[in-house]
Amino acid sequence: MIQAERREASHQAMIDRDFPVIEEALRGDDLALRRAALRAVRTLPVSDDAAAAVLTDASLELRRAFYRTLLDARRTALADRLQPSVHRQWGDGEAAALLPACSARVAADQLPGLAHAVGSWTTLARRHPEAVLAHIESGDPALGLGYAFWRRWETVLTILAESLPERTIAFLETQDTRYGLHLPARAMTALVKADPMGAWTLVASDERPRTNRLHYQAVEALDDAGIMAYVDGDVYTLWAVLGHLPTARREGLVDAFVAAAPELQPMWAEPLLDVLPPARAAAEARRMLEWHRSQWHPVRGRSQAETVELTLASYLPVAEAVAVLTEAAGSSTSTVRRSARSLLLERVARTAPAAEVLRQVEALVTRVLNEPDPVRGSFLEALGKLPVAVFGEDWVPVLARLTTVVIEAHDCSESTRRSLRILAGRTLRHQTSPGLQAWAFDVYRQLVARFGADLLAGRPFLAGLSENSLREQIADRQPPRPPAGLLAAARTLADRGDLAGGLVAVQIAGLVAASAASAALDASWLEVVTTLRGSAHGEVAENAGDIRSRKQGEEGP
Repeated sequence: MIQAERREASHQAMIDRDFPVIEEALRGDDLALRRAALRAVRTLPVSDDAAAAVLTDASLELRRAFYRTLLDARRTALADRLQPSVHRQWGDGEAAALLPACSARVAADQLPGLAHAVGSWTTLARRHPEAVLAHIESGDPALGLGYAFWRRWETVLTILAESLPERTIAFLETQDTRYGLHLPARAMTALVKADPMGAWTLVASDERPRTNRLHYQAVEALDDAGIMAYVDGDVYTLWAVLGHLPTARREGLVDAFVAAAPELQPMWAEPLLDVLPPARAAAEARRMLEWHRSQWHPVRGRSQAETVELTLASYLPVAEAVAVLTEAAGSSTSTVRRSARSLLLERVARTAPAAEVLRQVEALVTRVLNEPDPVRGSFLEALGKLPVAVFGEDWVPVLARLTTVVIEAHDCSESTRRSLRILAGRTLRHQTSPGLQAWAFDVYRQLVARFGADLLAGRPFLAGLSENSLREQIADRQPPRPPAGLLAAARTLADRGDLAGGLVAVQIAGLVAASAASAALDASWLEVVTTLRGSAHGEVAENAGDIRSRKQGEEGP
């Protein structure tokens, strides 16, 4: 009771700024009251002598709390004054604990002798980064070597990267190991912001988009001579740079690269073809194609040679490239056929209207249907890489024909099924065409019917239709509601009455129910759920019943 009254009186004194009462509390015998009065040291202009009185006969816990108070209040003069006596009376550990509260000069002077006793390097690095970095730069064996060093100092180096990025870059460049590449994203960004060029050797392999953007913005600001010095004769570095530069600058830089190189291999330009202007890419591809054909004999790895030649031919003018690739698409060698068809679709999609892409696909599908699985799978993979914009309602017949044959084939492999799921998932994520959405759902129905319900377990359902993405689609509509194509697909699948269709339909309904507000599951969706509850297949009926029960629970009695 008495202690509570004392604490209340101390609190009232802080409100009234009654310094004699506060100073009495700071030097009194009640250690708990002393600690409560530390708030005044942090927030009020209590004299240094009165604040220092806290340490008289203080417990370890109270002394540590006092050091933290000095740090929070930035009372560096008092901390500097107390440092010698604290060190003399309580030893290295407490002197090291007081260092963050001291001035930068005292911290730099005392840290070499107290480094072994520092308990929190992160706190010290936030307050005195210069002193901590100087200690790390000293190369003291106690710091550790290799992975042990990085594991111990990673958090500290993250702080130093944000506060002293230039010095941190210089230090990291002296390290033989590159564990520093595992620094957090904010540290990497701080390094690149400070020195986009100098930090690149440290962060290049990390491949974070923001650090890449900052670096290549700095590269783009260089003149041609500066870029050539940066490239330093490496064609792959040139490829990375050209991909971030305006098209108008690229050809001139390639000419400068050729002029500066003492000797180039005949195929030197192959990595650059996709970043060169079309006319220059065609010229370089023709030159390399003529050289490559002269080097290969038909009996020596011809299929591999043809694949290289087809890649080069795909960069020729459109009409010429399409003619070469169309002919190769009917080759007697499966490797050549696969490569030619993928390249043909890629080139047509890049340069021709959507109708021409569909025409090429229809022509190829006729042959692909009679191919064994590896060739069918590679064709589906090529379709999955086409731009979403080329697909439309008129693609549905050819896609339905292809997927039915692929799924029913006795040699349909897991990799082929995966390519088919990716294609269907991209359709659901990006397309609004009812026909394409219905086709994508039917792909899953056929897969479940052919390979079982395990297809729906252990992976995000329908790839492009996860709960999160569906929630975003619902929120984007005014008023919020599920996409119209989902209801039509779920109703069609539910009405089929088979197990596969029911399992896919109940998955769709469950996602809509979980992603939308209670009101979004309107009468039309409830009708679908009711149909599913009446299914002759127990698993479908049970899952539909669970959906109805959950929604009724959310709506309340």
